[in-house]
Amino acid sequence: MYTADPDPHLLELTVLGNFAAVWLAKEGHAGVVGVNYLEKIQLPLLACLYGALLAGVDYVLVDAGIPREIPGALDALVEHPEISLKLHVESGPAEADFRARFAPHQLFLGELPPLCGARTSWPSLPQ
Repeated sequence: MYTADPDPHLLELTVLGNFAAVWLAKEGHAGVVGVNYLEKIQLPLLACLYGALLAGVDYVLVDAGIPREIPGALDALVEHPEISLKLHVESGPAEADFRARFAPHQLFLGELPPLCGARTSWPSLPQ
């Protein structure tokens, strides 16, 4: 079960599952492949995005919420840094900053592959 601090094996499986889905969808054709995630399913979202990027996803759609942080997260993930995403917590203190964190270098040993071909400019969202 996902928590704000998930088990590394769960993160690995999430990355692998999203990688496999995109990789298999890209087989046998030269067309584009996109994924559609729900912003309100926040805890696994960074690992899902990373797995899709590793497999060369062409488009990422995120709905069911206001995904203001997602374009920046995608831009950052192509460089493999530790990254975090603000969690929306019901009944939490207004000043609290709950975040889901994802660090590719902590999950995978060795040099991580370059993520070329990823779109690195995104339309700005209204504030």
